[in-house]
Amino acid sequence: MFSPLRSAPEVSQAITSTYLFDIIIAVVFVLLMVLVANLVKWQPGKNDRSGSVRRIWFFVLMAVNLFACLSFDFLAWFNYINLPALVSKYTVAMIVASIVSTVFYFGLGFLLVKLARIGTKLQSIFPKKDR
Repeated sequence: MFSPLRSAPEVSQAITSTYLFDIIIAVVFVLLMVLVANLVKWQPGKNDRSGSVRRIWFFVLMAVNLFACLSFDFLAWFNYINLPALVSKYTVAMIVASIVSTVFYFGLGFLLVKLARIGTKLQSIFPKKDR
C-alpha cells in the first residue's frame, strides 16, 4: 500500500483495492448518515423543518464521501505510481471508483430511507408526499 508501484500487475492490484476501499468508505458514510439523521432533533410545532436538515446532511455526506474517496485513493496509491502510463490508467480507475462509491452511497442510503418505518427520523429525509 505504501511502497512504490512499478509494474502493471501491482497497479491492477491497487485498482482492485481502490474499488474495495471506496465501497467500504461508502458503507461507513451510510452508517454516519443514519447516525446524523438520528442526532437531529425533531422541532416542536406544526412546522417541523428537521427533515430538511436531515436531507441537507444526506447530500453533504454524499459530497464528503466523494472527496474522501478521492483523497484516500490519492494518498494511498496514486503518489506511489512511478510510470506515467500507469498513472493515467490509475487516474481513470480512481475517478470511476470514487463516482461508483458515491452512487453506491446514494443508492444504499435512499433504499434505507425508503424502507424505514413511517414517522421515524430516517424516513423524514425523503418523506412520502400526501396525495
